Amino acid sequence: MSENRLRRLLEAHRAVMESLDVDVVLRRTVDAAVSLLDALDGAIVLFDRRRGLADRVTHVAGSASRGPLADLDSSDLTPLTGVEREHRRAGISADDVPEFLAVPLRSHGEAYGALYLTGSSAAPFTPDDEEMIVALAGTAAVALENSRLYEELRRQLRWSTALTEVSSALLSEDVSDAVGVVLARVGTVVAAAVISVVVPDPDSDLLLIHTARGSGAERFEGRRYERRGSLVDRALRSGRVVLSPAGTASISVEAEMGPSMVLPVVVAGESICALALSRSRGTPSFTADDVDMAAEFATQVGLAIELIRARGDRHRVELAEERSRIARDLHDHVIQRLFGTGLSLQAIAARFPQAEGALIEQVDAIDGAIDEIRTAVFALTSRRRASTGSARHRILDVVSEMSDSLRVSPQLTFRGPVDLMLTGTVADDVIAVVRECLANVARHAGSDVTTVTVSVDQRSVEVVVTDDGVGVSPDAVRRSGTGNLTDRARRRGGDFTLGCAEEGGTRAIWRARLVEERSRV
Repeated sequence: MSENRLRRLLEAHRAVMESLDVDVVLRRTVDAAVSLLDALDGAIVLFDRRRGLADRVTHVAGSASRGPLADLDSSDLTPLTGVEREHRRAGISADDVPEFLAVPLRSHGEAYGALYLTGSSAAPFTPDDEEMIVALAGTAAVALENSRLYEELRRQLRWSTALTEVSSALLSEDVSDAVGVVLARVGTVVAAAVISVVVPDPDSDLLLIHTARGSGAERFEGRRYERRGSLVDRALRSGRVVLSPAGTASISVEAEMGPSMVLPVVVAGESICALALSRSRGTPSFTADDVDMAAEFATQVGLAIELIRARGDRHRVELAEERSRIARDLHDHVIQRLFGTGLSLQAIAARFPQAEGALIEQVDAIDGAIDEIRTAVFALTSRRRASTGSARHRILDVVSEMSDSLRVSPQLTFRGPVDLMLTGTVADDVIAVVRECLANVARHAGSDVTTVTVSVDQRSVEVVVTDDGVGVSPDAVRRSGTGNLTDRARRRGGDFTLGCAEEGGTRAIWRARLVEERSRV
């Protein structure tokens, strides 16, 4: 090796070793190799150490404006076992490669990259050329390992900082968008253009992009797309990470992006959604290190979802406890005071006969208020009962459900031992009657005040629904959809009437006997 070439090789060594940036080291290595051998062009490739696939390619043109390596297909490349002079054995599919030299990059005895050079037939590569490139590749391997360790240290620091920030945010009571917080921190560790959480749509065979962060995220957030054949579906079904190089996704939304990575998010042992990361077209695929770090954040997304659920459960418990407290106060204090006031007014009425009528009216008004408060107590203590619960609870649920169709929520009153007497099929009939009567009010009455009264004694049940709407004409009974109400009443030895209330509006009265039903209980 001549003194001039040795000096140039030493200068190349120094240039390569000066930087800790991987891209700079790769570029300087190829530049130096092409310059030392006066090659047509050169390329350096790094392989994913776990999968053995090329994930970073740097190409440099030399004496040729467009050399054989310009259109290098990295998918055909595999790590080399030694120096290679035959381009096809090295995975290069180009036809016209008169001179070729490939040298592996090794770290701790493992080949994780390769340096490729092409030359012309007029100036074939010599043994000295090969010796120089092997030496340069050794230096590059050391520089790249230093760069990798430095970058790994920085990423670990960013990763640790991001996880700490996520943990602090999730523990804070002020965070309303826990999932968004996690996604924002993922981007500080794993390079991605768009990061999103994708959930299956429970009402269709579609996927919903629930939350998205990154460049152009607004184009994706809220979009739905076909689940079948998607990367997300594969990840959810397998419970494993799914990697996709650019342009290989079959679903339109996923195909718009470059390299993608989808990780299942597991909550309580079930994959309920997916964390999807996508890069822009033309950028490198995700590496094994990217997968490891993203997997940790997928776990954080799962924790965020569990946290949201736990906070929701806690809020519901607190709300139930508050309702119970209000109900106790109403029952223990307000009702007793009203009851005492009523007794006092009755005593006064007995002493002052001239005011007895007015006082009795006030006592009746107090009794009505007590009934309304008792109804509110039951509503507060049992808001979301199953349909198989007591009759009182089921009626409350129906009234609450139908309230959305009315201008004002109905006033509901119970009289008598409702839960004791209304059981089985008669309870089902009463529920249906209340529902249909309120539906008729919503469709026809246009009322501002609606009342529902359910009265029960030992022998019968009566449901009275009144409103202050437009009233009902005599020939409108059948057209109001109330024929089945009459049928239900007659089957139980009762009757149904629909007419105008004395104070205006409509009054529906449904009655049925309970003797037969109670005898079967």
